[in-house]
Amino acid sequence: MQNCDPSHLPTILSLLATPDDQRGPEWVSQFYAHIVDCSMTDDIPQVFFGPDHFPYFGLKTPPTDQPYQEFCIRSVLEKLTEDGVGVAINRVGLDAEWVFSYGDLLTLRMFGTLEGPAPEAGSDAAPRAQGNQVLVSHPSDAYLPGYARKVLREYLQKMMGIAEPRVLLLSRPGITPPQELVFSVFREDFATQEIFQGAMGALRWFLPRHYGVVSVPKDSSLGEYFQAL
Repeated sequence: MQNCDPSHLPTILSLLATPDDQRGPEWVSQFYAHIVDCSMTDDIPQVFFGPDHFPYFGLKTPPTDQPYQEFCIRSVLEKLTEDGVGVAINRVGLDAEWVFSYGDLLTLRMFGTLEGPAPEAGSDAAPRAQGNQVLVSHPSDAYLPGYARKVLREYLQKMMGIAEPRVLLLSRPGITPPQELVFSVFREDFATQEIFQGAMGALRWFLPRHYGVVSVPKDSSLGEYFQAL
């Protein structure tokens, strides 16, 4: 399949043979550098739900003694980021040797790397000062692309029952991360704090790891700045 390269496979096999306790930052960087274009094959079924209840496309290291249908992360990246699906490498039952969330794949598509830099947040509207050094704006398409908005919108509608999901962007100079997304997901609408935290964690699965996500009270004055997701 287009863009897949079997020359990466020996390195990937060697890296996957490394014990978990020896997989430091250098290991991760090497794995990320080789896995995106590594020639692999698809699992059966291709898409399945993991123990976290999110969908994953299964890739596995190919057989060495017979032909196989070639897939790699890059070859299916556009399709998976349109559909809201992650990737699981070498799944066995409910476990896998490595998983990439939708947010990881979004990072790859947006920034060309699985370890994307924290970008400057664009705005479709002029920022408005709110209190102590806080600016309120709307995430641009460069910051949150239309295909990702669609995936998030459908998840919030179908899984959280939010009929008209909304979003805004907070910018706080001097804070890390300097921008934080706020969705119309409110603590007041959940029975317990634990369930609410689970919902916020689910949102993070859909976003690059360097993006901040926070909530505001349902009656916050920031509510007037929400826009449709």
